[in-house]
Amino acid sequence: MNARILLLKEYLRELMDSLASKASSLTALSIYDKPIQLLKLYMTKDGVVNACIRQINACTVVTANTVNNAIRIAKVLRKYRDYHFNDGNICIRFDDEYCWNLRDVLASEDNYQFLKQFLLLKALGASVERKGNGFLVEVNGIKWFVRGSIWQDLMEGPLLPYLHEPYEYRIWFSKIITKVRTFIDVGAYVGGYAVRACKAGVKVYAVEPSAENYNVLSQNLKFNECNNVILLNVAAGDFKGKALLSPLRGYGPDTSSLVRSGDEKEVINVVPLDDVITDVEMPVMVKIDVEGFEEHVLKGMEKLLKYVGYIFIETNTSTHINVVKYLNGHGFKLRDLRLHRGSDELRYNSLFIKG
Repeated sequence: MNARILLLKEYLRELMDSLASKASSLTALSIYDKPIQLLKLYMTKDGVVNACIRQINACTVVTANTVNNAIRIAKVLRKYRDYHFNDGNICIRFDDEYCWNLRDVLASEDNYQFLKQFLLLKALGASVERKGNGFLVEVNGIKWFVRGSIWQDLMEGPLLPYLHEPYEYRIWFSKIITKVRTFIDVGAYVGGYAVRACKAGVKVYAVEPSAENYNVLSQNLKFNECNNVILLNVAAGDFKGKALLSPLRGYGPDTSSLVRSGDEKEVINVVPLDDVITDVEMPVMVKIDVEGFEEHVLKGMEKLLKYVGYIFIETNTSTHINVVKYLNGHGFKLRDLRLHRGSDELRYNSLFIKG
C-alpha cells in the first residue's frame, strides 16, 4: 500500500484515539497529488472525520478504514470527467442514467467497481441499456450481457483489453490470434477471449463448467453471431467423472474453484479434453484459467498438446513451478510472464511457445 495512505490512516487513528483532547478545535489535513488536490480531511468539533472530494465538491464521513476508498474514488473522478453529482449521487448518462450514492460507493467494493467501470465505458464511447436483470453493453461493435450485480462481467467482457488484462490482450492474444486456426478457451467465463477469437475468424472451443457463467457465455456468442464456436459445459481435467465447483468469494473469473470433495455448490462433469476435442486445425492456441487445476487440465490434453503452438495460462504460487516443468517437458518454453496480485497470493499469467 502507498506509504502516504498508510501515514494518513495512522493519522486518522490518532485523531480517533485523542478525540477528547481535540474536540474543541478543528483539525484539517489535505492530500496533494502532483499537484492536484484530491481530498481534504477535517474533523468536526463533535469528532466526526469528513472527507471532501474536490471533483464533486462533496463531503462524507470517513474512518481510518475507509479513507483509502475515498482516495480511490477521488482519483477515478479526477481521471474520468463525464459524470454529474446530484443530491449525494454520482450519475453517468447513457440512454438511461445510472447513479451510485457516494456513501454506498465509499462502503462497498462492488459499488466502487461498477462506478469505475461505467465511467470507463463512457470514456470508450460504449452504449449501455438495461436488459432483464442486467445490462447490454456494446463496445467497438461487440455486444456483452452483464449481470446486474456482477462487475466482473464488465471487467472480463467489454473491458478486458482496457482494464483486466491489457498487456496480455494486446501483446499476446491480439498478435497470436492472427497466426492460428484454432483457439481453445479453458475457463472461458463470459467469453472475453472466446468472443474476440470468434470475431477474428478462427475456430473456437469454449470450455466453461459453471451453469450460470455458461448461460451468459452462450448469450454473448449469440449476440455476436459467433457460429464458429463449439461450447462445452464441462470442466477440463485428467479424469472422467463428477466434481464440485465451489465459489470462493462470489462470482467472477477468479472466484470459482474446482474441488473433488466438499459440501457445497454445483456438481459438474469433468472430462479430459483429449476425449472431447478431436478436430483441430493447426496452429492452435490454448488459454487456461482454472484456479489451481492447471496441471490436471494439461495432463488431460496430452494428445492435444502435440498440435498446440501457444499456451496462455494463469497459475499461482503453489502451481506455477510444476506447470513450467510439465510444459518444458512437452517442448514449450516460457516466453513472457506477468504478475498479478490476487486476494491471497500472487498470480502468474504466462505465455508458453513451442520450440
